[in-house]
Amino acid sequence: MWERLSYYGMRALLVLFMVDSVRGMGLSVQTADSIYGLYTCAVYLAALPGGWLADRFLGAQKRFGTVA
Repeated sequence: MWERLSYYGMRALLVLFMVDSVRGMGLSVQTADSIYGLYTCAVYLAALPGGWLADRFLGAQKRFGTVA
């Protein structure tokens, strides 16, 4: 629960931080939105190869003597 809360909380503040010129990065709104979109896309798409690697190589059990 806390991991999800911190993830969505960070997503809510990410564009505001990137646009802020005093303490943030001072980017334009269009650039900040593009970076935010790429970040969100990467988070969701990383689950596909991550799940494949976990199922193939990092599973809970090793199957000896069988061909996967």
